Amino acid sequence: MKKIIILLIIVALKETIFYAQKREDTKYWQYPAIEPDTAIDYYFGKKVVDPYRNLENIENEKVKSWLIGQNKLYDTIIHYITDRDLLVKEIETMQKKRQKWAMYPKMAGSRFFYPSGYFDDHDIERMVYTDSLHKEPIELYNTKTINNKDSCVYNFNYYEPSFDGRYIAFGISPNGSEKAKIYIVDVEKKELLLSDTIRSQAGNIQWVPDGTGFFYVQEKEIITEEDKNTPYEDAKVRFHKLYTDARNDRTIFSRLLNKESGIRKDEWPMLYIFPSSDKVLINFSNELYNVIYYTNLNDVLNKPVESIIWKKICGVDEKITCNVLHGDKFLGLSFKNNPNGQLIAMTLPDITPKVVCDASDFALDDMVITKKSVYVTSIEKGLNKLLRINPENYKIEIIELPFRGGLRLKPSFSAISYYQPSNYLCFTLTGYDKQWGAYICDEKKHVIRTDIFPEVQYTDTPFELIVEETEAPSHDGTLVPLSIIYKKGMKFDGTNPAMIEAYGAFGLSMKPEFSRNRLAWFNHGGIYAVAHVRGGGEKGDKWYKGGFKITKPNSWKDLIACAEFLIKNKYTSSQKLAITGYSAGGITIGRAITERPDLFKAAVIFAGTLNPVRMENSFNNSTVSEFGTVKDSLEFQYLYNMDTYLHIREDVTYPSVLFTAGLNDARVAPWQPGKAVAKTQK
Repeated sequence: MKKIIILLIIVALKETIFYAQKREDTKYWQYPAIEPDTAIDYYFGKKVVDPYRNLENIENEKVKSWLIGQNKLYDTIIHYITDRDLLVKEIETMQKKRQKWAMYPKMAGSRFFYPSGYFDDHDIERMVYTDSLHKEPIELYNTKTINNKDSCVYNFNYYEPSFDGRYIAFGISPNGSEKAKIYIVDVEKKELLLSDTIRSQAGNIQWVPDGTGFFYVQEKEIITEEDKNTPYEDAKVRFHKLYTDARNDRTIFSRLLNKESGIRKDEWPMLYIFPSSDKVLINFSNELYNVIYYTNLNDVLNKPVESIIWKKICGVDEKITCNVLHGDKFLGLSFKNNPNGQLIAMTLPDITPKVVCDASDFALDDMVITKKSVYVTSIEKGLNKLLRINPENYKIEIIELPFRGGLRLKPSFSAISYYQPSNYLCFTLTGYDKQWGAYICDEKKHVIRTDIFPEVQYTDTPFELIVEETEAPSHDGTLVPLSIIYKKGMKFDGTNPAMIEAYGAFGLSMKPEFSRNRLAWFNHGGIYAVAHVRGGGEKGDKWYKGGFKITKPNSWKDLIACAEFLIKNKYTSSQKLAITGYSAGGITIGRAITERPDLFKAAVIFAGTLNPVRMENSFNNSTVSEFGTVKDSLEFQYLYNMDTYLHIREDVTYPSVLFTAGLNDARVAPWQPGKAVAKTQK
């Protein structure tokens, strides 16, 4: 019998939480009952048994009852965690020392725009702006009005000011669903111009330079049952002109309009405008690399859509990620001829690339453009550097930062191309031991900290954190970057509690981040580590493809290697070690548990991908390019190998596990962790 239990709760209609508490006697807890309803599938001759296919129907009354039962069990068990109340109290005390929260600021002209709020009023979010680095922000809009209309809690999904800061458009969605609608505010008049009319989950709002309107991407309207199963197909780019009826917005680019482009129905077209060019870009792809077209902005605004001529810059084979325009010059990060990346330039209409920067012992990471300069970040072992490039002569300068840490040029990784309509660059910088800060870089390379994220002394007795950047040898000899953070003066005798976080997908890098909650962990003798496993982008394209489809097992094997490194070097022991990850990182965490359950005491998986063999049967089948499809014999085997649910065995003792799932999650269906819970409790 397995010495484990896993349970489930529903929290504020947003989250589902599954909890696992290891006990010497599993009969100590009474599991909520759910009868299996076994389905058997055959993929290319391989039999796959799925005992809890019935849990995929979240609306079923028996399934709902099971979820509620898991909720009650969680409420019982959570109080048995040793010293939990002490840690909660300490975290709450620290939280009171910072009354406000803020998100990434966007700069337009001399104004900064960002969502903000108060920790003691967490259901209300505010869109604010300030005209100065050090002035108090002015509120433009808050979600209290919409919250009062129904029982939902609304959040800002995205936000974009016009070039001159006169207007701001933002997306708001209920209960963490990401099913956003666009709102528009006149900043000068503090007047709401449009609300609750334009559907746009992804947003990608791109204002025209004169501020009279903007482009956005819109998902399909859900009308039929088929639409419910394919909500991410046939998205389109549309244009909204201010003070006009949004129902008359013009479609600019779509699969049906632009068949010659080769865009697939599961690819979302994204249109991008830049402050120093009269051209626009269209990017689309379901992969890390993009198909890119361009045309004149004036044609897009004034010609019939069938008369607009889109000229191709490149396909996915050029391996271009981020890309921008300055006049006729196109600049992009390409990984075709160098796995660490090259900054290339073209002078349109000539699409012959010129190498501006060739990465060697570091990898190129991200890029934005301001009115006069292009900024590129590089990454090495998760730490960023900042480069500035003159787009006229391609001169490269290094910007001196206050410290090496995690630098973000954009509010979200989903933005491929991005501009800041200002002479200054706005960015955020943080570290494992450095609090978040919002900074600007002026034309003279001066880096100035704003007051948007003020520093706070969270602990009465400050303590120093040690950050080690090392490498752990993996199963095949590959050295895996490993960040280890702990309180100064710690003794390494194998008795310290430790937690490793890992992700390893979509070429995303795990950058350093400050966490107030982790201060309590450090203060009580905890070690926090980040395993920069393959599948991420910490070492460029080769590192990404080293944990991709056929090579995906490297992701969890790298994590296992990092755990073994910590144990071997007496940082901790298997009885004191936990691992954690989220979303696609659920593959890495889940398969590490099922492959080496003896190595870990506990795990936390937030909204994890745990049953990828069935992902194409969920509302989100857009991950095929990253993980594979069951319609292909080889890719089915890749998916099977990375499927935690299918690798759970009855005769194995697993570590204690906490799973969460978003009931309104737009990416990972809640039944993925739910099925893993049920199978483990069996």
